[in-house]
Amino acid sequence: MRSLFTLAPLATLAACAAVVVPDKYTSEQDPAHDARAFFVARGMNADLAAAEEQARGAVSTKITSTIKTHFTSLVSELSADGVTHDKQELLSSVESSSQFGHAELIDVVGRFHDTSQNVWYVLAALEKSKAQATLEDELRAPLLSFDTAYAAAADAYAQTRFRNFFTRKKEVQDKGAKAIGALVQIAAVAGKPRDERQAKLVARMEEISQDAVALKDRTQVIILTHAQTPMPGVDGSVLEEVVSQAMATSGIRVSTDKAPPETTAACPSPLGARKNVALAYVDLDTQAAPSDFGSGMFTARTQAHVTILYAATCELLADFVVNKQETKEVMPSAEKAARKAVLKARDLVKERLAKSLNEIF
Repeated sequence: MRSLFTLAPLATLAACAAVVVPDKYTSEQDPAHDARAFFVARGMNADLAAAEEQARGAVSTKITSTIKTHFTSLVSELSADGVTHDKQELLSSVESSSQFGHAELIDVVGRFHDTSQNVWYVLAALEKSKAQATLEDELRAPLLSFDTAYAAAADAYAQTRFRNFFTRKKEVQDKGAKAIGALVQIAAVAGKPRDERQAKLVARMEEISQDAVALKDRTQVIILTHAQTPMPGVDGSVLEEVVSQAMATSGIRVSTDKAPPETTAACPSPLGARKNVALAYVDLDTQAAPSDFGSGMFTARTQAHVTILYAATCELLADFVVNKQETKEVMPSAEKAARKAVLKARDLVKERLAKSLNEIF
């Protein structure tokens, strides 16, 4: 049995070996980096480099959590009166623009080595004012681009210039989302409930979205089908109906009015006196000929040229050609072959027109 005199030196050595970890490394509260001015977080690892990386990552996690809270508040605000397609796109873009991407601003501000456990404690911190200044610098470019796009969109709307308006509308959406994303980050790092510029920016974006709806709602389209080579059995209304359906799907109103006979894609002036009217001109060319597959059999091909113009300004909204499609089947009459070719062109027209309308509106 060991004596007390033998055990005493061992107890003394153990007491001397015990290491007291400074409180700031366990509480993540550093008097030198007050929480009102800094995001502070710690990392722990036997490897110093790994502990430093962990500490920086923990700071980023804190910032991300704060930004998410601000983004959730924005979602709630915008969703209060319903979520339109534009709002869905905006929220999606803002969310992707709200990621804090400045890890280089996060500094290691303290290291402590617990030699008894062989563990490194590391504190990392982000100075909120420094992060805010960096984000403000980044905000200038999208805000300037937004103002330019907004002014151009408002002008195009006033003059009913479709393509220019919707091009600028997209820029308003893109630049506005980036700017709001930056404002969400600025509010988060500054410790504010929100940035006061955010509401004004959202209001201006919603104004342009409402202009887009109004521009579409007030426009009526008159459809005119012209057959270059009229043939028995070929009904131009087959394509006219497809054009009408495609426009209705895109939310564009088709008028029941008829265009004057002299109206053409090259000369929509007979409609020019009517406000907010567009002409959808479908030029149909169907040709049938005897088939090589046998006597008394016919084949045909059709070309449909679709042109959509705003009558008052002659602005070209859509212009495409469905190339001549030869029917694979041969028919016992020229009329049936032509009819088959037109039906085949019909589906191609619908597909191309839907794509064109989506690009315009």
